[in-house]
Amino acid sequence: MEGEEKLIEFISRDVAQKVLQLWGGKPEQIRKRLGDKVHIVELQNRLTSIILFTMGMKAAVMGAGQTVGRAIASYCTLCCDVARKVKEFRNCFSLEEVQNCELIKLLKELFEVTGLGILSVTEFEKDERIAIKIEECVECAGLPNIGKKVCYYMCGYLEGMFSVFWDKEVKCREKKCFAKGNGFCEFEIEVIE
Repeated sequence: MEGEEKLIEFISRDVAQKVLQLWGGKPEQIRKRLGDKVHIVELQNRLTSIILFTMGMKAAVMGAGQTVGRAIASYCTLCCDVARKVKEFRNCFSLEEVQNCELIKLLKELFEVTGLGILSVTEFEKDERIAIKIEECVECAGLPNIGKKVCYYMCGYLEGMFSVFWDKEVKCREKKCFAKGNGFCEFEIEVIE
């Protein structure tokens, strides 16, 4: 088990570094002949197949998102001028303050540059909870209304990130999903203590 944990940690850091390279506008091309872009339908096909057709995989998909989200947030705080932005976020008291803080602006940019979706904050209670709205979510945009929430990876990704940003244990749950007939996805992240 120890070897698997080290491998997961290594892969998470590697993915985090590649995301930050993409975000910085200087990504290393991985596939020389085909290029690195993949149509969103292929990504959604993989994610929804795992979630909808494999029993017990929801937790694994969410766990993978947590690991990568935590790695990206941790890597950012070490390599970028994010520590100051995290401190500013932790000192926000109102929804308006958090919507205008540099960390949230950074997340919006990260989500748009990497194609994850269009992020906005819809609710905020200091040191307790935050609600994140994602339009054009990479996991479910364009899927038909299947009556189920399917964005488990995104839920884990946000949970991992905000556990680092708040430096506390948090729980994320998807409240709305495009695949459940909503026009967007919405996630609620709450501090657990």
